[in-house]
Amino acid sequence: MTVEELTKLMKEQGISKVRSALTPLGWGTYIIPTPPTLDSSLLVTGSLKLSNVSGYPVVNAAITVEPMYTGKTVTFNNQIIAIDTNNQAKTWYTDDTGLASIKLVKGSKVRIHIESSNVVRELTVPSTDFDLLDESISTAPDRVSTPFVAPTLLVRSDL
Repeated sequence: MTVEELTKLMKEQGISKVRSALTPLGWGTYIIPTPPTLDSSLLVTGSLKLSNVSGYPVVNAAITVEPMYTGKTVTFNNQIIAIDTNNQAKTWYTDDTGLASIKLVKGSKVRIHIESSNVVRELTVPSTDFDLLDESISTAPDRVSTPFVAPTLLVRSDL
């Protein structure tokens, strides 16, 4: 299959169908994000590596970053730029080794969601590269380390 044919197939069928067809065959896909528009001195890399219980990498796991508006601004090329104003989530995917690396603006506040898990972590992006699974960076009660206990519902009846 040529690149043109594959591109046409992805446009017609959608990337999720193509990804679903390739995964059982041992192939994976991930989207290469566009380069950031901010200077690299304003960014750090948050990364994580996932494996299953057998030690194999979790390939194509969706890592969604949900920005949380804080009013943060940065100055770049003599222009003030507001960060996280649209609260639009963006998704990255782990590669064939289970690794995902995400560029984030220093000091911004985000919520991280890991597909097919209960991992949801709220954090303020530190000033150096960091591991997204590091519990010490979490700024809110962390669903990774805080077990959820279902409430006991009482049934009221009249006898």
